[in-house]
Amino acid sequence: MEADAAHPYGTKAPRVGFFCLYAPTSIEDGSTLAVNRVLTSEELNRIAGKVFEMLSDGVLVTDAGQTIVYVNPTFTRLTGYTHEDVVGKTPRLLSSGRHSKDFYKKMWKQIHKTGSWQGEIWNRKKNGDVYVEELTITRVTDENGRVTHYVGIFKDITARINRENKIRHLAMHDLLTGLPNRLLLRQRLEEAISHAERTGTMVGVLYMDLDRFKRVNDNLGHHAGDILLKHAAERIKECLEEGDTIARLGGDELVVLLPGLKRSEACADTARRILQLFEKPFRIEGHELNVTCSIGISVYPEHADKGEELVRLADHALYEVKNAGRNDFRFYAQ
Repeated sequence: MEADAAHPYGTKAPRVGFFCLYAPTSIEDGSTLAVNRVLTSEELNRIAGKVFEMLSDGVLVTDAGQTIVYVNPTFTRLTGYTHEDVVGKTPRLLSSGRHSKDFYKKMWKQIHKTGSWQGEIWNRKKNGDVYVEELTITRVTDENGRVTHYVGIFKDITARINRENKIRHLAMHDLLTGLPNRLLLRQRLEEAISHAERTGTMVGVLYMDLDRFKRVNDNLGHHAGDILLKHAAERIKECLEEGDTIARLGGDELVVLLPGLKRSEACADTARRILQLFEKPFRIEGHELNVTCSIGISVYPEHADKGEELVRLADHALYEVKNAGRNDFRFYAQ
């Protein structure tokens, strides 16, 4: 059966069949011997309907033409759509637009091959809110093996996904500035170096700190120092392009990652722009602070071919700048 790849639940299917249950019945003499009898289709339908109504998961059933024929009360509670809203329509009504045709094509390929699919999918509620659901789609066949219906059973897992994303974000970002932390910087450095190996490009690492930052903390307090760090990070972002990364390693130590460079001089261009932006005073809680920064630079593959080594060498170059008088940049040199 061919299905519309862009249709959330497919396009064509033959008619439905029924399953059989066997129930024990007592004999007249009251003995414990049970006799099996086949439940009628009417009894089965009544039981199945009751089960669907009691489920804590949403249920949606389509017929052979992928027209919705049934939704349970939990479906209405989760999506906002009533039975009258959706029966006679297709599940395309729920589409969020977040998935490509290729996503649905792969989904239906698995259903045709195995009879079911399970995964996470983004849909849209009646009020327009987009949510993510954990969905299982199962095909139903008749006694001749012809597909007759599709049953979708799902639960809203948006809250869980949001919690996981928040935990992941906290693990990868600095709490004070919201910048990537050392862990995320290491990950992006590895990705940048891998890309540079394939494309023959360069990767620049700018290691910097704020000159005499300790004086700000000592004279105005750590709260003022925290504000200064945030403002400094925002200024540095102005010098960066899409795909660049600024990370905070701790204290006033910041690292800028410049991937996909065609020439190492691009690192010097960025460093000059950063130094120029720091010429403008910072206004912190009524105080005007003239703060400069020092920058050490290392380049892949000229100086090292490992991320951690690039950071270490840029840090070494930074201290050379500090020893030479601050407020400048310097490339690493052996």
